[in-house]
Amino acid sequence: MRFQIISGETYRPFVVDGEEIWIGIPKKYHERFDTQHFRGAGKKLAGNFGAWNTFLDFLADPDTQEILGEELSIIKEKNGDGRYRICIDYPDREIGWESTLHASQLEEGEADHTVSVLSANRNWCANFFEAGFTKAQVTDLVTMSVEITGGVIKVHTMYPGEDVGRLNGDMTTKKGLYFFDFNNPGE
Repeated sequence: MRFQIISGETYRPFVVDGEEIWIGIPKKYHERFDTQHFRGAGKKLAGNFGAWNTFLDFLADPDTQEILGEELSIIKEKNGDGRYRICIDYPDREIGWESTLHASQLEEGEADHTVSVLSANRNWCANFFEAGFTKAQVTDLVTMSVEITGGVIKVHTMYPGEDVGRLNGDMTTKKGLYFFDFNNPGE
């Protein structure tokens, strides 16, 4: 596969509307992607992609090329450069396991099996399920946060499941979200 070095980072070609653009993950996010979201297609764990082993596998997937290509085409046509959140739906295909569960999905008493956790950077907190209490749900959605500048797309975050928005403040109180530890089993 061809690649290009841009500002010391490796990017791969991706075609949108017949035009080649470059897409990649900034170096500072590589470890997070590898240790949280691309931990092996056979591993049923919260926040893990089950459909792909690596980001490159994701890009090479024919469904990704079609669906992400359509999303990027719409952004390019309407808005151009900037930061965007993209949600990709893979109909009838399980791609991984959620890392959150909304309060409306909880059974009676399940919230009692959570503990409040402050993030390492102290910008946000949320209630996390006790390890193994309940399994992370399978999902057909991918959420991405990207920055587009010219013909380059930097993927800042990407995870299986619903868009939870920016992590800021108490996510359980503000948005009704309960989180799974990334080692929590999936369905």
